[in-house]
Amino acid sequence: MQERQRTPLYVGTIAAVLYFSEGLPFGIVKELIPLYLRVAHVELKVIGLASSVSLAWTLKFFWSPLVDTFGTYRRWIAGALVAIIASLVALAFLPAHVTFAFYVVLAVLAVGSATQDIAVDAFTIRATPSSLLGPVNSIRVTAYRVALMMGGEFLDKSSDEVRANVKPRRTSLRAPVRASTRLNRRRVLRTCRRRSGD
Repeated sequence: MQERQRTPLYVGTIAAVLYFSEGLPFGIVKELIPLYLRVAHVELKVIGLASSVSLAWTLKFFWSPLVDTFGTYRRWIAGALVAIIASLVALAFLPAHVTFAFYVVLAVLAVGSATQDIAVDAFTIRATPSSLLGPVNSIRVTAYRVALMMGGEFLDKSSDEVRANVKPRRTSLRAPVRASTRLNRRRVLRTCRRRSGD
């Protein structure tokens, strides 16, 4: 079978899609989940404990040799995506109050995402021709940053639009996100009033 020619557009598109899918779960775990927990009136020490799942990205070098040794990078990416999607779907259907299952699903999301990071990085480096390394690196960083913003800030800011079109469900992250948006607005207004009074 003849391998598809790696044009700059093809390689750039693949890199953008892969790095967007790599950054989105990280944004959700680092930005949206702590916000959700805070709005759900979870204690700060418990939020800190939940944030410790982000250690998966720090400690991924422990299982990166397994990714390099067994299977193909495409299979690792596909398996990690299945774990990430299953975790996100499970988060949507968990009860509104925080339980042990919430933390287990969050840990699976973090480990799946960290594993995907390993496989995507290795795959992209090997699939990119040396003449395209500079442009593809720019695409990688940009797609990752956009995904981080989408996973945290955008989901937070879009909560008003969601509220206008969808009835809130008790198992959804929508209500806490809406409440946090209101809290942020109040803080901004208070800060503006204080500054205008000076």
